[in-house]
Amino acid sequence: MPGGNRWRAALAASAALAVVACAWFGWSWWSAEHSDFARRADERDAALQAGTEALARLYTIDHSTAGSDVDAWISVTEGSLSEEFRKDRRSHVERARERRISSTAQVRHGALSALDIQAGRASMLAVLSVEVATDGGERTDKRSTLLAELRRTEGGWKISSVQAQR
Repeated sequence: MPGGNRWRAALAASAALAVVACAWFGWSWWSAEHSDFARRADERDAALQAGTEALARLYTIDHSTAGSDVDAWISVTEGSLSEEFRKDRRSHVERARERRISSTAQVRHGALSALDIQAGRASMLAVLSVEVATDGGERTDKRSTLLAELRRTEGGWKISSVQAQR
């Protein structure tokens, strides 16, 4: 039956083509996933995520949890900024308690403007929204544009400096 042989040959050719296509797509996916581009994108995402979380933490404090809030500031910073918070920890806590400060921050927009993976440095621009109340008063909403410098440490990306932008 010559027609049956043609069907078998067509089926075998289709199966072989499917195997080749699967192998090619699998290899393409694997090489894209393990490329330098993917590693750089992962590092960029990690720095941006850590910077976003750190900035929100850094501008959040409540008089009832001031000690742990300032400790959190120290944990998301590094270098001279972290040392400054360590040195002035007591005064930050006392000021928050005396004035009954409640401040909650949220990063509205953030982006890395620079990333040097080898040096472990990044620059981040962020728009921060901060709700602040003192002495149980009305909450006010403040927006700030910030430039944060980040450094990769053994504990992940941390803020090394922050400057308000105009």
